[in-house]
Amino acid sequence: MMDRKLSPDFMPEEVIFIRSDQYSFVRQGIPAVYAFVRTETGNPKIDGEKILRDWMVTRYHQPSDDMTQEMDFEAGADYARLEFLIGYLVVNAPERPRWNEGAFLGERFARQLFLRVYADSSGCRSELMGGVSALVAA
Repeated sequence: MMDRKLSPDFMPEEVIFIRSDQYSFVRQGIPAVYAFVRTETGNPKIDGEKILRDWMVTRYHQPSDDMTQEMDFEAGADYARLEFLIGYLVVNAPERPRWNEGAFLGERFARQLFLRVYADSSGCRSELMGGVSALVAA
Protein backbone atom coordinates (compact mmCIF):
# COMPACT_ATOMS: atom_id res chain seq x y z
CA MET A 1 0.00 0.00 0.00
CA MET A 2 0.99 3.60 -0.41
CA ASP A 3 1.82 5.77 2.59
CA ARG A 4 -0.82 8.52 2.33
CA LYS A 5 -2.98 10.41 4.78
CA LEU A 6 -6.27 12.23 4.56
CA SER A 7 -6.29 15.93 5.16
CA PRO A 8 -9.00 18.57 5.17
CA ASP A 9 -9.57 20.80 2.17
CA PHE A 10 -7.04 23.60 2.55
CA MET A 11 -8.96 25.83 0.11
CA PRO A 12 -12.66 25.34 0.96
CA GLU A 13 -13.44 28.80 -0.40
CA GLU A 14 -12.56 27.50 -3.89
CA VAL A 15 -15.23 24.74 -3.75
CA ILE A 16 -12.93 22.63 -5.91
CA PHE A 17 -14.87 19.38 -5.45
CA ILE A 18 -18.14 20.96 -6.56
CA ARG A 19 -16.36 22.29 -9.66
CA SER A 20 -14.79 18.89 -10.39
CA ASP A 21 -15.87 16.27 -12.93
CA GLN A 22 -16.68 13.94 -10.02
CA TYR A 23 -19.49 16.20 -8.85
CA SER A 24 -21.59 15.15 -11.86
CA PHE A 25 -21.57 11.61 -10.47
CA VAL A 26 -22.49 12.84 -6.98
CA ARG A 27 -25.49 14.71 -8.39
CA GLN A 28 -26.67 11.37 -9.77
CA GLY A 29 -26.36 9.78 -6.33
CA ILE A 30 -23.06 8.00 -7.00
CA PRO A 31 -20.38 8.40 -4.30
CA ALA A 32 -17.21 9.81 -5.84
CA VAL A 33 -13.60 10.12 -4.75
CA TYR A 34 -11.61 13.25 -5.41
CA ALA A 35 -7.94 12.89 -4.56
CA PHE A 36 -6.15 16.22 -4.56
CA VAL A 37 -2.45 16.92 -4.30
CA ARG A 38 -1.05 17.84 -0.93
CA THR A 39 0.99 20.94 -0.34
CA GLU A 40 3.65 19.46 1.92
CA THR A 41 7.05 19.63 0.24
CA GLY A 42 9.25 18.00 2.85
CA ASN A 43 11.34 21.17 2.87
CA PRO A 44 10.37 23.80 5.48
CA LYS A 45 11.87 26.54 3.26
CA ILE A 46 9.42 25.79 0.44
CA ASP A 47 5.80 26.90 0.91
CA GLY A 48 3.90 24.31 -1.11
CA GLU A 49 0.52 25.88 -0.41
CA LYS A 50 1.70 29.24 -1.78
CA ILE A 51 3.15 27.56 -4.87
CA LEU A 52 -0.12 25.71 -5.52
CA ARG A 53 -2.31 28.78 -4.92
CA ASP A 54 -0.10 30.89 -7.24
CA TRP A 55 -0.22 28.17 -9.91
CA MET A 56 -4.01 27.96 -9.72
CA VAL A 57 -4.29 31.74 -10.20
CA THR A 58 -1.62 32.18 -12.89
CA ARG A 59 -1.50 28.87 -14.81
CA TYR A 60 -4.49 26.57 -14.18
CA HIS A 61 -6.71 26.45 -17.28
CA GLN A 62 -4.65 29.22 -18.88
CA PRO A 63 -2.74 28.99 -22.19
CA SER A 64 0.45 28.65 -20.10
CA ASP A 65 -0.91 25.46 -18.44
CA ASP A 66 1.07 23.25 -20.80
CA MET A 67 3.97 20.81 -20.86
CA THR A 68 6.62 23.55 -20.90
CA GLN A 69 6.11 24.32 -17.19
CA GLU A 70 8.23 22.63 -14.56
CA MET A 71 6.76 19.32 -13.40
CA ASP A 72 7.81 16.51 -11.10
CA PHE A 73 6.98 13.54 -13.34
CA GLU A 74 7.77 11.00 -10.62
CA ALA A 75 5.27 12.70 -8.30
CA GLY A 76 2.75 12.68 -11.18
CA ALA A 77 3.30 8.96 -11.72
CA ASP A 78 2.89 8.37 -7.99
CA TYR A 79 -0.40 10.30 -8.05
CA ALA A 80 -1.60 8.21 -11.03
CA ARG A 81 -0.73 5.01 -9.12
CA LEU A 82 -2.78 6.27 -6.17
CA GLU A 83 -5.79 7.02 -8.38
CA PHE A 84 -5.50 3.58 -10.00
CA LEU A 85 -5.25 1.86 -6.61
CA ILE A 86 -8.35 3.66 -5.31
CA GLY A 87 -10.32 2.55 -8.37
CA TYR A 88 -8.97 -0.99 -8.19
CA LEU A 89 -9.89 -1.34 -4.52
CA VAL A 90 -13.38 0.09 -5.07
CA VAL A 91 -14.08 -2.22 -8.01
CA ASN A 92 -12.85 -5.30 -6.14
CA ALA A 93 -14.47 -4.51 -2.78
CA PRO A 94 -17.11 -6.98 -1.59
CA GLU A 95 -19.65 -4.13 -1.23
CA ARG A 96 -20.54 -1.19 -3.44
CA PRO A 97 -19.46 2.27 -2.25
CA ARG A 98 -22.00 3.93 0.00
CA TRP A 99 -22.40 7.34 1.56
CA ASN A 100 -21.13 7.92 5.09
CA GLU A 101 -23.93 8.26 7.62
CA GLY A 102 -24.99 11.91 7.82
CA ALA A 103 -22.95 12.99 4.78
CA PHE A 104 -24.51 16.19 3.43
CA LEU A 105 -24.04 15.26 -0.24
CA GLY A 106 -25.29 11.73 0.39
CA GLU A 107 -28.44 12.96 2.08
CA ARG A 108 -29.00 15.47 -0.71
CA PHE A 109 -28.29 13.25 -3.73
CA ALA A 110 -28.22 9.55 -2.75
CA ARG A 111 -30.43 7.24 -4.75
CA GLN A 112 -30.53 3.50 -5.13
CA LEU A 113 -28.50 3.10 -8.30
CA PHE A 114 -26.54 0.16 -9.55
CA LEU A 115 -23.84 -0.07 -12.15
CA ARG A 116 -23.55 -3.17 -14.28
CA VAL A 117 -20.37 -3.70 -16.29
CA TYR A 118 -20.22 -6.36 -18.97
CA ALA A 119 -18.20 -7.23 -22.03
CA ASP A 120 -19.61 -7.79 -25.48
CA SER A 121 -18.21 -7.95 -29.00
CA SER A 122 -17.86 -4.15 -29.21
CA GLY A 123 -15.95 -3.73 -25.96
CA CYS A 124 -16.77 -3.22 -22.32
CA ARG A 125 -20.11 -1.60 -21.56
CA SER A 126 -21.58 -0.21 -18.38
CA GLU A 127 -25.24 0.37 -17.66
CA LEU A 128 -26.88 2.42 -14.94
CA MET A 129 -30.34 1.51 -13.67
CA GLY A 130 -32.75 3.34 -15.92
CA GLY A 131 -31.16 2.31 -19.19
CA VAL A 132 -28.40 4.93 -19.38
CA SER A 133 -25.41 3.20 -20.91
CA ALA A 134 -21.93 4.10 -22.03
CA LEU A 135 -19.30 2.36 -24.11
CA VAL A 136 -15.87 2.02 -22.58
CA ALA A 137 -13.07 1.20 -25.02
CA ALA A 138 -11.67 -2.27 -24.46
